[in-house]
Amino acid sequence: PQIGDSTNPMQVIMALASVLWVVGIFAMAVYGIVSLVKVYRRIEFATKLDGNVFECEKIRSPFVFGVFKPKIYLPCGMNEKQREFVVLHEKNHIRRFDHITKLLSFAVLMLHWYNPLVWVAYNIMVRDMEMSCDEKVLRGIDDDEKKSYGLTLVAVGANRRFAAAAPLSFGENVVEKRIVNVLKFKKPKTVAIILCAVICAVVGAVCLTNSVNKT
Repeated sequence: PQIGDSTNPMQVIMALASVLWVVGIFAMAVYGIVSLVKVYRRIEFATKLDGNVFECEKIRSPFVFGVFKPKIYLPCGMNEKQREFVVLHEKNHIRRFDHITKLLSFAVLMLHWYNPLVWVAYNIMVRDMEMSCDEKVLRGIDDDEKKSYGLTLVAVGANRRFAAAAPLSFGENVVEKRIVNVLKFKKPKTVAIILCAVICAVVGAVCLTNSVNKT
């Protein structure tokens, strides 16, 4: 009598792992869609202030929402200076297409949800985006206004946005680290900027020369 082929345990494990991976992707997708719906319901009747800036009484901290025509949403009760700082910050996100970058990164996170390193990378990316926009704002204001900007971050951090933030929105996070970064920030000296530019030009010229010589 012939003995049938035994089932390879590794094949069973891989099959179960594949099913689990697909379930994880589906769960992440559902989370993203539900989050978007929650955000939309809160901002559906927001009041337009100016351009793409809106005010909404159903949110507690500011964020950018949208893909092709992103809008800035501010909570009610912010004073004029706070609005000015926040709008500058969020406009930097829009100008650099951070909302698109975050959407694509969330898609990558969905596919690699099982990898803790991808979660760490995603969180670091979001943190660096926020700090980078902070620094962009700080370069355009004086030292006295820097304190006001830090206080704005404190006010925003005390009123964190609702839970289940959507992957297409940008809100205020890692406030503590951002405040420390603001306090430590120093505008780069003109001489240092020129020196860096010269070094980059020299390095680029050397690399191009080496490439020509090799050919």
